[in-house]
Amino acid sequence: MKKMLALTAMAVIAFSGFAMAQPVDPDSDGMSFYFDTEGMNYCMQVDDWVPAIGAGPTFMGYVLVTRADTPYPSIQAWEAQVIFTSNSYTPPTGLALTPGAADYDGDLNDYVVGCGGAAAIAITGDATVIASVELTWLGFEGHASLTVEMYGVAGSISFPEGPGYAAEAGFPSPCQCIFGTWGPVAWVNETCNPVANEDMTWGSVKSLY
Repeated sequence: MKKMLALTAMAVIAFSGFAMAQPVDPDSDGMSFYFDTEGMNYCMQVDDWVPAIGAGPTFMGYVLVTRADTPYPSIQAWEAQVIFTSNSYTPPTGLALTPGAADYDGDLNDYVVGCGGAAAIAITGDATVIASVELTWLGFEGHASLTVEMYGVAGSISFPEGPGYAAEAGFPSPCQCIFGTWGPVAWVNETCNPVANEDMTWGSVKSLY
């Protein structure tokens, strides 16, 4: 319950436009999809546009590890399944990985990423970018929408319960989902309805405010 109350309070602040110094997810070792590099915005509204004069707005999305709880300074590997569902956007050929990183899984939605040695991703405070994607609305005026889902890679030995990272070879760090259960984690032009976690449903949290 404490996590959901803290998450709700911080989400209200984030959506109200006030600056925040820390990610909206209050727990350590989180991984999720955001529309900023600080881990504050997982629910976004994009303006309408007129298809006749070209494509709609282009916007960025990021996979972040938040509040990495490790004594090591960098991420050497990570795993996650990331699924985009939309009625109108330019489908990405895949997430853009950090320089030198390699995806060792052949599935477009599955990422088993190695980024050791010189390609290691430096952990940058409370939010570390591990991948990004550029999206552009295309074909619908005022009704384009996008939902991003995240899950663990099926059959993973290192992270059988969900996404995770390793800051040192042989020391996997399983990640938790900001909403308690893996599934939809980010939305554009949609009603943002996080799933329930083990303590409290999103609806019951909202009823407190």
